[in-house]
Amino acid sequence: MPAYPSTTTRRRTASRRSSWREPAVRRQRRYRDEIPVQRPLARPRPNLHFLTSRVLALLLAGIVAFGIGQLLANDHFYVYSIQVTGNRILSEGEVFEHSGIAGHNVFWVRPQQVVAMLSAHPYIKSARVQVGLPNRVRIDLVEREPQLVWDVNGTVAWIDDEGVVLPRLDGGGGLVTLLDPEGQAALDEGHLRPAIVMGLLEIHRLLPEVKVFQYSESLGLHFELPGGTICYMGDEMNMKEKVALLNALRQKLAADKVQAKLIDLRYQDRPYYR
Repeated sequence: MPAYPSTTTRRRTASRRSSWREPAVRRQRRYRDEIPVQRPLARPRPNLHFLTSRVLALLLAGIVAFGIGQLLANDHFYVYSIQVTGNRILSEGEVFEHSGIAGHNVFWVRPQQVVAMLSAHPYIKSARVQVGLPNRVRIDLVEREPQLVWDVNGTVAWIDDEGVVLPRLDGGGGLVTLLDPEGQAALDEGHLRPAIVMGLLEIHRLLPEVKVFQYSESLGLHFELPGGTICYMGDEMNMKEKVALLNALRQKLAADKVQAKLIDLRYQDRPYYR
């Protein structure tokens, strides 16, 4: 009769088997817990708002580019003539040529640049430029006007009221003349001393019969009256008072029937004549 293990023996054997199996089961569970679960990635949905905004931006850029192209190509926006005011010496065509904007698109015309171009002209004292659509350009000028002829030992130039040397133009026969053999009235190259110009013009305003003046450092401004009397006026200051004194002396000499050859007013407090 076969021998069967006892109940106690079977329990011990089952207990040993379960003790061997239990660590393996726990290890399998632990590994399953540590391995991440791979889930399928969701497919991104298209951003309709972004696509719509981009399409609109491209469409707007195309419209703007087309509009700019039309403005640049349209002949109505190109400058072919201008309006000029304040010009008495320069013609409208001369101003237009010197402005540098002939045939330019009005959108590329910069008033400050045009003013700089015009100010380089010797006969333009100042300029104001206005630009409008479709191709309007207006230029308001203040010109330099010649006031006298400056003769330096045969070299002749025209001078404005600020002493600026101007190129000679046709005409000018009515201008007074300043003879300056040594060039002593010059301020620098291209300028006559403004105070001398002001003094000379003041004398001419009060004595319009005097057309020719001379200048030297020692005598200042001097001239010859129609009767032949030489007048020394000294420096260019106080010409109005000196001319009043000269007229008073001329009246006194005429009353005394004296023909003076020289009247020296370089020193107002000590007038001299002979």
